Amino acid sequence: MSEFILGRAIGQRLLQVEYVLLPWEASLQPGRVIDAVSRAIILRFESVDLQFRWVLKPPVERLIVEPPDALAQAPLTVTLEVGERWPDLLGTRMVGCEFGYQHVESGREPWAALLVFEGGARLLIALGELVDAVPTYLPDSLVITADAHVAQGYTPPASEGSPWR
Repeated sequence: MSEFILGRAIGQRLLQVEYVLLPWEASLQPGRVIDAVSRAIILRFESVDLQFRWVLKPPVERLIVEPPDALAQAPLTVTLEVGERWPDLLGTRMVGCEFGYQHVESGREPWAALLVFEGGARLLIALGELVDAVPTYLPDSLVITADAHVAQGYTPPASEGSPWR
């Protein structure tokens, strides 16, 4: 299902990026090449909006893509518009996407999505958190980066590798 929904954004221009965070996380550190997001990231394209979020219902742990209204926003969250974090992506068309998979107790599940934009820009959205500014696997939060070095270096132990090649 996530692959189908994500495919609807192919050829669409990215117009806005939003993070869904807990209220005490509603500020971002300037200059960082990777962000940690506790709940979800919403990408708004010309004619489709996509929400990437984590699902952790043991034994299932995975990244899913859905319309933002598919799950009501939790009462203790805030939405922060963060387009200025991704200026190279705004206004460009998404031309490709690929999931990264891992083997967990529930089977083969997506842990990351790589979005490719015209001009070669890329964005990795993955399960994880930052520990001392280093991405570390944790299935109940997200990390987001457009940095090739960071993205290629981050692969959870059970993964089939990074989708960023």
